[in-house]
Amino acid sequence: MAVSAAQHFRIRPLRRHPHIQSRALHGLAVLPFAVTALTLYLHMHFYQYLSSYAENRVPTVFYGAAMMGYSLVLAVLQPLIANRVEHMRYTHAMALGFGGLAVGMTAFTAGNEALIAVGILAIGAGNSVLLLKNVLEALARTKRSPAVVFSHQRLAEGVGAFLSGLVGGELYYQFETTGQLPGFWLAIAAQCLLIPPILLLVHRRLQRPPRERERPDPR
Repeated sequence: MAVSAAQHFRIRPLRRHPHIQSRALHGLAVLPFAVTALTLYLHMHFYQYLSSYAENRVPTVFYGAAMMGYSLVLAVLQPLIANRVEHMRYTHAMALGFGGLAVGMTAFTAGNEALIAVGILAIGAGNSVLLLKNVLEALARTKRSPAVVFSHQRLAEGVGAFLSGLVGGELYYQFETTGQLPGFWLAIAAQCLLIPPILLLVHRRLQRPPRERERPDPR
């Protein structure tokens, strides 16, 4: 028993060794994390503010049916396109996904039933590509376990949703007080088109070795 106790106390420190216990964000797939946060940031403008915008513009029953249609698009379309999305380049998936969000946000400016329905369907199609591809890329770009990767993705979603409430709420208020609410959707559509390429450029810049970043342009 004495020998067993000695062995027990001798191996206990090894289990607490700092090199064995990985940090929560170690191995984070940076680009999928950032794109997921951006996806949720843009998506939540639609999810949080469309109901207020649709009030007195379309019937409540129509709005509820349209949002149910959005859920059905995600549930039905993702399994159908999963194989194509898996083999699609990330940049192409981003172009399709954020392009769909931009089309949807722009359609909302009309404020009528037909184009609000079109906008909701376009956002559903865009999110079907983005939400799936973001997870697949996160899994492919790290050696961490799937459980850790999914926790990283949930964190990114939380960051995006928080920023949407923080920034989007003030933006919506400014357009509402000036009586220019359709402009709110144009502002979000512009972000859908402008922020993703900027994000890719910044990521590629940071991926380059420090000496290459500091090297002046030969032109």
